[in-house]
Amino acid sequence: LPGTIKEVHISNNRITSLGPPPSLPSLTLLDAGSNSLQSYPSLHSCPSLLRVSLSSNSLSSLSRLPDCLASLEMDANSLTGVLDLGGAPALASASFARNSLSGVVGVGARMLRLDVAENALRSLEGLFTDPAAEVQMKEFRARG
Repeated sequence: LPGTIKEVHISNNRITSLGPPPSLPSLTLLDAGSNSLQSYPSLHSCPSLLRVSLSSNSLSSLSRLPDCLASLEMDANSLTGVLDLGGAPALASASFARNSLSGVVGVGARMLRLDVAENALRSLEGLFTDPAAEVQMKEFRARG
């Protein structure tokens, strides 16, 4: 792909891996939802990436997120355990509905919308890393 590309839409295919990405300095959006991805792609060669959609895949873990990422959709995957969002300072909107998460921690002050509905949540302890995050958040969904 050319380094000047801004958006990549590859949803609704049968892609199992994105492999090591080329340097895509202008990429702002990656939509790879409804595929068969089994591992979270490395996105650090995309310094301008703002929005990522990886819903409806077979992802079981989440690696480090790019610092600039503002929106992440990972609904309907195979995520388990406690999800730590502490390494995503710019994340303002995130959706992890319909997984098997037992908890979420490390939500930062910029988070405005978080959806963790239909998981196996056991606790919300440690949800917010900064007390200001509770005030700024506009929408939180955790219904079973």
